[in-house]
Amino acid sequence: MTFSISEEKIATIRDLQTKVSVLSNQVKNGGFFRVVRNKETIGFLISPESMERIEDLNEDMEALKSKYLAGKIAKARNENKLIPLEEVL
Repeated sequence: MTFSISEEKIATIRDLQTKVSVLSNQVKNGGFFRVVRNKETIGFLISPESMERIEDLNEDMEALKSKYLAGKIAKARNENKLIPLEEVL
């Protein structure tokens, strides 16, 4: 599953009201929408799988705040070898 901001589509409140079936099918198939009202973003319409991926990325970003983990990751990248997760933690 790809997840790129370039694949984002725009849906208005009117679209949500009149095209809910079409939008939900597109979301189900991996699409995602920025929901706007009066040119202001009020939310996003995404699949559960995409939300899980966002949550995973957020966890990764939090882990990188750890100097210890960031150091281990940098060392592994410099050495071009893989370190088992158990060893990192």
